[in-house]
Amino acid sequence: MIADRVVQAALKLVLEPIFEADFKPVSYGFRPKRRPKDAIAESRFYESSQFRADSRAPAAGKLDERTRPPTPST
Repeated sequence: MIADRVVQAALKLVLEPIFEADFKPVSYGFRPKRRPKDAIAESRFYESSQFRADSRAPAAGKLDERTRPPTPST
């Protein structure tokens, strides 16, 4: 029983840095010092900050102008 825990701890010390290097900074799975609450907090930060997507994108207006037929002037 104690030998199993020693082997588990040793494997964790060896394998964790190897796999942790492959994860992206935005992944919040079963990782050390990463909780689901951290993921929620980060998503709320991006939602409320300047990273919000602008719905009035310049390309959208240009596309509308090109596809509409010209209006006759009176």
